[in-house]
Amino acid sequence: MFFVSSVFGQSVSITANPSSSINAVVGQSNHHALESIYLDSEIGASNFIGAGNGITRIEFSNNATNTSASLPVTITGYNIYMKNVAATTTTFITGTYSLSGYTLVYSGNFIVNASGSWNGIDLTTPFERTAGSNLQVLLIRNSGTIQSGLSFDCSLGNSVSSTAPSCRRYNSINPPVESSSSLSASTFRAAIN
Repeated sequence: MFFVSSVFGQSVSITANPSSSINAVVGQSNHHALESIYLDSEIGASNFIGAGNGITRIEFSNNATNTSASLPVTITGYNIYMKNVAATTTTFITGTYSLSGYTLVYSGNFIVNASGSWNGIDLTTPFERTAGSNLQVLLIRNSGTIQSGLSFDCSLGNSVSSTAPSCRRYNSINPPVESSSSLSASTFRAAIN
């Protein structure tokens, strides 16, 4: 993922403990959800704080080694949500997700143009972080079509521990439903820039 502030041009790459996964970012079934936590210390305590300094862009790194799809690929029905969470919120357990507290920052298509590089989305709603908080990101793909052949770089765990279950995910033929669909805890959160 890629974060950019329009005022100061801030950018942060979170790629701790590199790996890759076919189940990150878009998943391999008809529908997908991925909820991840990024620590304040990984983002930078003063980055994207306050009015005019919000996150305006996010990028995911397509993994060239494990991607077999012919690019470009247009992913439809793609939604990105963000929210600030307490600094003590660092991991997930398997369970349902809730949209409570989230801000929908993008809804539309995600186009994967390039293999082995960052592929970005300009957010329609900039997101301002709260000082001292961690960032929680929820990606939902409700296209209804099977996605295959795409792999994305991951950040295993977080910068503190590669074994931290800092994300949870859902891949199914059925659309994810808030407070109903169970997401499985995982260490494979999307690497972001």
